[in-house]
Amino acid sequence: MTYARFDERSRATFSNNSMSEFARFLGDRLGKDRVFGAGGRSWVEPAAVLDKTGLTGRYDFTLDFAAFPSAVGDPSTISAIKGAIVKQLGLKLIEAKVPTGTLVIDHVEVTPTDN
Repeated sequence: MTYARFDERSRATFSNNSMSEFARFLGDRLGKDRVFGAGGRSWVEPAAVLDKTGLTGRYDFTLDFAAFPSAVGDPSTISAIKGAIVKQLGLKLIEAKVPTGTLVIDHVEVTPTDN
């Protein structure tokens, strides 16, 4: 996958990608910015996007949308990506509640000990 930005437009070109790989791309773009701790470090919490297309092949396609790639989680970016998927690829994103895994770390040792 290659990614390019032209002024206020973005283009993602996919080569030999599966729909599950495309779903991971969408999860990253439709996720939410999170801030961690007092230092203000941030990361993107990916959205849970599942491939339910039933398509098993690998595809080449391009997705153009009006948004900056750095504007992850921005409502206008999300809207632009969703609209482009419908108009350019003929795919639909359907919001639904799905079970997802969560990792919880409740304790960390400062110095590791031998087993």
